[in-house]
Amino acid sequence: IDFSQIATPSSGVEIPASSGGIQYALSEGLFQHHIDFMKDLRAKIEESDPNFPNLIVTSAYRTPEKQSSIMFDVIRRSVEEEFKRLYRRQGTPILDKFMIAYRAGNVASGTLVVNEQINAGKYFSSHLRSEALDLSTNHLTDAQVSALRTAIGSLGVSNQLLEPLSSCWSETLARLPNSDGLVTPGQGNCDREHIHLRIPSKYLKSIT
Repeated sequence: IDFSQIATPSSGVEIPASSGGIQYALSEGLFQHHIDFMKDLRAKIEESDPNFPNLIVTSAYRTPEKQSSIMFDVIRRSVEEEFKRLYRRQGTPILDKFMIAYRAGNVASGTLVVNEQINAGKYFSSHLRSEALDLSTNHLTDAQVSALRTAIGSLGVSNQLLEPLSSCWSETLARLPNSDGLVTPGQGNCDREHIHLRIPSKYLKSIT
């Protein structure tokens, strides 16, 4: 399946109700390979902690429009530097072009930039290829975040990122204090902190 051509992300599976320690906090863009991975991840984390908090999925497949909107949000909620750090592989000219759309407040123009890259065989995010998941860490302690990252890695995930780095996490992957000097997960600019991971290829067989 060419996920860049899917006009209606809800053409995926129906979003399951929260159960078995997994919560899908999204309304669209979920496919069976996402669910299969999450079931394995839940089983893995429960090997070490049967009472581990819910795993909360906040993003799966994204349309170009959704990707543009999310990048607008990254810039608005963090800083331009965070946007350019996250998407630096696209190259400065493309990032500058997207920033023009952002400064004009035009998400549709930003979507055109995203589609321009897709047409060139380049993707701002693996979410656009339905190969990624974001898992919220708002409700997790530092120790639980570490345990979750270990479980994710044990399933063959070689690419997982703590985001947003500049405002929530330090270069050593420790939580940064808020403006009041306290380290409070899920507060202030970090109310959308999460782990971004790329799903291993073995789970993607159903979409090739």
